[in-house]
Amino acid sequence: METARVNIVYRPVRVAWAIHSADRESFRTAMRYTHTMWGGRFNPVIFVDQPEQSKQLIEAFRVDHIIPIGDAPAVVGFPHIYPHLIDPIFGHRLFYDGQDGTGRACFLDVHNALLHWSSKPEWREFRKQGFRKLRWQEADALSDALLMQFGGYPEASEINIDYGEILSNVAPVSDIDLPVKGVISAETLKYPGISYLSKLAIKPHWSVKAGWKHPGFFLGRSEELQDLVACWNVRAADNSIVFVDIDHGGRYSDLIAQAEVEFTRQLAGEPEFAKSIAVWSRTQEHFENAAALLGDGVRMHCLLDAHTWNGLNLLPPTMYLGEATSLGVIGEREGNARISFALNDKPFHSDAWFHTQNLVATFSTFAQQKLFEMPYVPELNEPVARSMGIEYNKLRIEPKGMGIIIDAADHDLSVQAYAPDQLIKQVFALAGLDAKLSSGGLIARQLISRLGGADGGRAFKIPGVRRLLKTYGPTVAFSEHAALQAIGQSNPTTGAKFSDHANLYIEPRASGNLTPQSVFGHLVEKGLFRIGSELTCPSCNLTSWTALDNLKQNNSCELCGTTYDSTRQLVGTEFKYRRTGILGVEKNTQGAIPVVLTLQQLSVNMSHISGGVVLAPSYDLIPRTGVALPKCETDFVVIQSERYPDKASVIIGECKDEGDRINQTDIDNLGRVSDAMPKERFDVYILLARLSPFNSDEVALARSLNGEHVRRVILLSNDELEPYHMYERANARLGTKFYGFDGESMANATDAIYFRTTSNQ
Repeated sequence: METARVNIVYRPVRVAWAIHSADRESFRTAMRYTHTMWGGRFNPVIFVDQPEQSKQLIEAFRVDHIIPIGDAPAVVGFPHIYPHLIDPIFGHRLFYDGQDGTGRACFLDVHNALLHWSSKPEWREFRKQGFRKLRWQEADALSDALLMQFGGYPEASEINIDYGEILSNVAPVSDIDLPVKGVISAETLKYPGISYLSKLAIKPHWSVKAGWKHPGFFLGRSEELQDLVACWNVRAADNSIVFVDIDHGGRYSDLIAQAEVEFTRQLAGEPEFAKSIAVWSRTQEHFENAAALLGDGVRMHCLLDAHTWNGLNLLPPTMYLGEATSLGVIGEREGNARISFALNDKPFHSDAWFHTQNLVATFSTFAQQKLFEMPYVPELNEPVARSMGIEYNKLRIEPKGMGIIIDAADHDLSVQAYAPDQLIKQVFALAGLDAKLSSGGLIARQLISRLGGADGGRAFKIPGVRRLLKTYGPTVAFSEHAALQAIGQSNPTTGAKFSDHANLYIEPRASGNLTPQSVFGHLVEKGLFRIGSELTCPSCNLTSWTALDNLKQNNSCELCGTTYDSTRQLVGTEFKYRRTGILGVEKNTQGAIPVVLTLQQLSVNMSHISGGVVLAPSYDLIPRTGVALPKCETDFVVIQSERYPDKASVIIGECKDEGDRINQTDIDNLGRVSDAMPKERFDVYILLARLSPFNSDEVALARSLNGEHVRRVILLSNDELEPYHMYERANARLGTKFYGFDGESMANATDAIYFRTTSNQ
């Protein structure tokens, strides 16, 4: 039974609180609820009546679940805008009413955090210094800002859980009472409190590229709910931020002084240019108050605008509790591969009492030819879950792995592999297209399977091999001498020679150069040709070919049916070979060879992404009802995952043999399909491959697919397909250092080689 290493990342469920921008009471409710959750400090608040920004925040925070707070229709209906974020609990609940009269949390909460950590040696320091809880009066003008900054819990009577009492049972808690208009004590930053507990021992994971991380002060007004939510979301993106109300600056004097000390300590290890403490604000005017409120030190101004949450600037990391490694066992159930593994080394309390508390276990693994990971396309959560045997509302596709919502008491998982063909069909479905494997794709797929995978098509780099396949149709027999002569000949069109591939490895060999004999032996062994003999029937005097497996001393003529003694003919006869059905019934193999060679070259040059590339041959693309797209074909599909926030790449295209040409229809169809793909999820490239040089008309047609600031077309001729490294010949000719490790690098190389020169033929 096959095994594979499984990496597991445990993290809290990331909840988005959906409220109306005019509903301050819902904001207060969200703040109290989120501080009950372990990881609640990293849950964003979304204004449902600001659709553009809400969409950016949902995407930037990679939200798992949306909880609406409030009765406004826009709030209640907001989760339906994101149907792929299916409620994993049902009813958008946060708490259950237990049979014993106590409440139970639906998500990992601070009670779990306290029980888990209070039994560890690290907790001694917390017991020694104790917690500090700031208390203020509702009449205080800063009450909402203080709730956002320092946290609070819902009333025990509301949820049947007294989190304040739970905290006091495991560590001493000192209350700090803040008089109305009083100065906020610096002790609230010196000691851990409610806000700190909601992020206890949670760290950013490496799987997401870091965005802005600038500790500092947020200048705003408590009376402006927009300011409070903006500050909260910056903090939820793992930034250490202290809110300062510009109308009550004097009350923050002690807090500012202590925060300066903390921020300076955090920035001590940063480069000199990045050591400035940040000042955040929603409006440029507030920066004018910075010196008066914060002093004359050097500050970094961070203005929150429409581009802040575009995924390129302020990018929230994935916040996780801990990692573990497990041994996955791969078996089969009903013909489908499944991987089963234990949930080891849980960094939380997993007692059965916490079985109602949900969190995310993100697993990643690489098992050859079995797809357990896929590009970050969360819109596919439900169909992928159903195909992988997971509850339809429990899967969350993540930038690096598959997140499954589990309860704290779960001890193992079993997941079915997802077929690459299913992924491709789902990706095209997002563009309104049904993808069906074409007849040419069936031949190419069988050929790739027979060769042992995409990289098995290396022999097709040799022009003589391709000439051999084109010279002899499926019913024509030929001798070994004729095969070796065809393989060893130079290409009269391109001048390519067999010796160009003397160092090519198509299979393991001890030493020496590649020879036509070893190439032909490899092709016969892989089942591309069958061995037999040509015999002449004495009755009808016609010659027919008989496969070696069927050859006997007495043979039957396949033409007239006469049985005859063929002993004399077999003595000293030379074996003759025929192309097998694996290559198709047509002489040109329905274009399978250019497709297989293109996929082989891409598989090698894009192999730096471990398990992150899906390659498949030809699909017919059929538009769904009401979709204004052409019915057409793509000769291959390549899907390459990238590190978030870089989008996954999809490469589609057309492959031509030596005598075929790229035409306007090819360009129009591929361009329209490319334009229909969701741009927020994919960078789509169009690859045009040809087994001989492109002419000037083809280059001009290809160039038309690009825009002024868009490079999406890739050209691969025999010069790029025949070498082992894609741009080996071009680099030697031009003195460049092009690589073909992803769609962008190939599109840039194409632009430089084909579109910026005038010598294309």
